[in-house]
Amino acid sequence: MTDTRPNEIRTYCCQCSMEHPVICEVHMGSFTKVKPDSDSPYSGHLCEKGLCGHELVYHPDRLNYPLKRTNPKGASDPGWVRISWDEAYDTIVKRLNQLKKKYGAESILQFAGAPGGGAYIDDLFWMHRFANLFGTPNRVETGIAVCELGRDTYASLTWGMSFNPPPGSNFFGIHAYPDYENSACLMVFGFNARQTQNEDYFRMKAAVRRGAKLIVVDPRRTEVGELADIYMQLRPGTDAAIAMGMINLMLTKELYDKAFVRDWTNGPFLVRTDTNNLLTEKDLSAKGNSKKYIVWDETSKGQKVYNPRTVKYESPDVVPALKTSCEVKLANGKVVACKTVLQLLAERAAKYTPRKVEEISWVPAKDLEKAALWMSTLKRSAIHSFTGVEQNTNQAQTARALHVMYALTGNFDQVGGNVGYPYPIPIASDYEGSGDILPPAQHKKRIGQAEKPLGVSLRGYMTHYDAYEAILTQKPYPIKGGMGFGANHLCIGSDAQKGFEALKRLEFLFWIEIFMTPTAAMSDIVLPAASTWESENVVTWGEIIGYPNILGNYMRYRRPVVTPPYERRGDLQILCELTQAFGFKDPVFNSGVEGCLNHKIAPSGFTLDQVKANPAGVYLGKIVPTYAKYAQRDEKTGNYKGVITTTKKLEIYSTVFNNHGYDPLPDFVEPKVSPISQPKLAKKYPLIVIDARRRYMTQSQCAGLPAIRQKMPYAYADIHPETAKAYGIKDGDMMYIETKNGRIKQQANVTDTIHPKVICCTFGWWQGCPQLGIPQPDFLGNESSNYSVIISSEIHDPISGSY
Repeated sequence: MTDTRPNEIRTYCCQCSMEHPVICEVHMGSFTKVKPDSDSPYSGHLCEKGLCGHELVYHPDRLNYPLKRTNPKGASDPGWVRISWDEAYDTIVKRLNQLKKKYGAESILQFAGAPGGGAYIDDLFWMHRFANLFGTPNRVETGIAVCELGRDTYASLTWGMSFNPPPGSNFFGIHAYPDYENSACLMVFGFNARQTQNEDYFRMKAAVRRGAKLIVVDPRRTEVGELADIYMQLRPGTDAAIAMGMINLMLTKELYDKAFVRDWTNGPFLVRTDTNNLLTEKDLSAKGNSKKYIVWDETSKGQKVYNPRTVKYESPDVVPALKTSCEVKLANGKVVACKTVLQLLAERAAKYTPRKVEEISWVPAKDLEKAALWMSTLKRSAIHSFTGVEQNTNQAQTARALHVMYALTGNFDQVGGNVGYPYPIPIASDYEGSGDILPPAQHKKRIGQAEKPLGVSLRGYMTHYDAYEAILTQKPYPIKGGMGFGANHLCIGSDAQKGFEALKRLEFLFWIEIFMTPTAAMSDIVLPAASTWESENVVTWGEIIGYPNILGNYMRYRRPVVTPPYERRGDLQILCELTQAFGFKDPVFNSGVEGCLNHKIAPSGFTLDQVKANPAGVYLGKIVPTYAKYAQRDEKTGNYKGVITTTKKLEIYSTVFNNHGYDPLPDFVEPKVSPISQPKLAKKYPLIVIDARRRYMTQSQCAGLPAIRQKMPYAYADIHPETAKAYGIKDGDMMYIETKNGRIKQQANVTDTIHPKVICCTFGWWQGCPQLGIPQPDFLGNESSNYSVIISSEIHDPISGSY
């Protein structure tokens, strides 16, 4: 008798960055079900996106064959015709090589966000390797300017995390994450973990249950906000005012950790008030060193030299003054007034009284006072910010204010605080090849880095809006072609109309995708990608640095649940084949998919075959962080290690910001588009619009799946009952949302969880659902639900580039 029981395959889900272990059922050769792998200690909380993986594999709108455009871009009918993989590769190689020969490799853009296969992180760095092999420095980001840069990159500049990868690693370990399990107080800015990072939400919830205090700052009372002891419903974009107000209270009420600030921040360093630069030994003596800094010693009542190289003062009994002013005679005989960094910070923060902060941010003064007290005195406290903080024109200084405020608590890298976790071993192989493959001269050609040196170029990217501008103006040099890997820029960035016009101008563009997204539809050749359920890979839990599993780390092989139907191919397979088609002599890509995966995990000491032989994964041991790493001593020199900044201290005064001509101290900067900065505009457009990721989607993915669409038929926008009543809107109505940039429509979700002066849209909406009879909507125009239509990056943060 034939066994009709389904076959079970243990693998993991890649529909978001949590990478939850799952069991997939395959019945009679068909993928039929996804369920949590409850036997795995890493099982976690699987969401709707993962549970409907089988719907993704068999969706009728999936791309199944290579396609070639036969009609001009912008035509209502692209005239797609099916071609062979050989013809597709031949065309791609011929056209891109022609452009490369005529205009240089930098004339080709790589659009790489989520890979074509649909995973959140899967294969991302292989795409970077391919761009480096091709020779282009112009990798176009889909979201780093408004997601990650603030909480990660700017944290590294203040807290001194490992901004550069360790030897052989392709990841930036540039943030310290909350030790939820031991924290006494947690402050969360713009982070609805229940909708975005499920495991963080449940760790927060557990912390609250055991008695930790939770402070939540968000214009919406989200699921995380519902857990809060203090909920601050702020005006969007005013997070820095709250941080500066807390800094003021910490300094005036002597709540800050004086010992930590004195020993491990550059708060005691003297600043010349005439130049706003740190006072150096070179200023005091012609033979002095410009890389040694000066403090005012309370013991000797004079100036003393600090050497970052040794992390020492010139004598062991130095007690640096924290808040003071003095006059200093320079080497040229000039006498200048100096103040300590902390004194300057105190003077700046003094204007942010609780009442003033309440006026700016809408947050009650009493809540600010309590938050400052808790963060300073409850040991240990931690902080977590997310995209809610980063999606504005003041992102850089907001991030600086948050990180400096936290530095004053003295809880950095302590048990229960924000901790720097070690790198997962298996990803220590530099499979991006960024340091070896792309010549330095090409790196220097990256568009946008001269104008925004502390923007996304720090992460090896250019912004999507700089890409659009470069295509349309052909400046600073011609941009003629592109290669796309699943990045749906026209629906998850800004300036959708401008992007549409720009992509039309490219002489040749190819895309790898699982669906014909509006962005992929701008291509000349489209290649059908296998989803992550149909392709193989190896990851460690938390491959995106910063989601350390408290149970330990493990490495797991992702088994294809089914063989890719039709002619779909995995991203990594396509990259290996393109490498051969171009004739690139790359030993990694030329070793094939399994060779690539072996290269990736080689530092772990395991081979791919060994990992495959363990369906539940290979346990790599508990992740055990060390604390106060800055106070560890170097084995060779005996000196303290400090942190990775110019001064080897946490930098209240940012030497990097100052070196680039930016304000070295944090401050609140009014958003460039707000009722305060643009009162005339606010008369016509009185509400503030923000956006949020919904739990049913990852960026612009998954809305076309029936199980998702039944729960969320339309893109919706949160609107307060008072506001809805004023506009004659009822819950469930379709409503138009208009800015000076355009108009879209979304369904009204009438809720008192949002501030009456704010509405919150869904972003990333573009897809129909044929199984439920929902047609594909227009992604541009007044009837579109595409949030990117009404958002412009014309006005953006001059430092980070955020919009």
